[in-house]
Amino acid sequence: FAKICSLEKNSKLVTGNFIFSCFINGGNYFLNNKVFTNVLKPYLQLRPYATDSILPNYIWLSNDKKIKVLPGAFYYHRIHGKSNWILNAEKGFIEYGIVGNKFEAGQRANLENLLLDFKSVDAINHNIEYIPL
Repeated sequence: FAKICSLEKNSKLVTGNFIFSCFINGGNYFLNNKVFTNVLKPYLQLRPYATDSILPNYIWLSNDKKIKVLPGAFYYHRIHGKSNWILNAEKGFIEYGIVGNKFEAGQRANLENLLLDFKSVDAINHNIEYIPL
């Protein structure tokens, strides 16, 4: 996949390319925190179960932002029994499909098109410590 990812260049790779799928659903990147949080602020009311990486990446790329792949970078992913993904994997796969389909269709994220899919009040992550932006 492209060394600089954008919604246009990479939308068709979300479910069709295992490596890109792992990359876009990971949270292993450097970015300008202030710009990132400003882009995500309108979406704070969304309550995903376990799409805590692909959903922000989809929103980021939908706002004409880019993700640059760092050559030679590596990532070791550890999972523990109480991780958000393990506790919510079944719903997480469904959510990944929802975001993946929007991503692959090239549909840009906006609050209205995500609100119905991610407004669950019983999602486990609503109990995660709130960090003010």
